Amino acid sequence: SYNMILDACVKADNREAAERWFSRLTDDGQTPDEVSYATMIYAHAKHGATEQAEKWLQHMLKAGVQPNVVTYNSLIVACARNGDIVGAEKWA
Repeated sequence: SYNMILDACVKADNREAAERWFSRLTDDGQTPDEVSYATMIYAHAKHGATEQAEKWLQHMLKAGVQPNVVTYNSLIVACARNGDIVGAEKWA
C-alpha cells in the first residue's frame, strides 16, 4: 500500500521520495487518509521542519481529513526539535 511506502521513505530519511509517493498516491486516484498525512507530517517533524509539518496539517484539514493524536504528537516533536516550547504547547 502507499502508506507502507510512505513510511519506508520516512524511515530511510528520504522526505523527497515520500512527497513523490504521496503525489503518486493522489495521481493514481487514491484518497490519502489520516495515516498518509500523519506520515508526511512526521517526515518533516522528525527533522524539526515545523513550517513544512504545519503545511501538511493544513493540506490534511483542507482535504477534510481529521488529525488524530499521532498527528499532534508529530507537530509537538517538530517544535521540540527546534526548542520551541510555546509552539509545542499550542499543539498539546
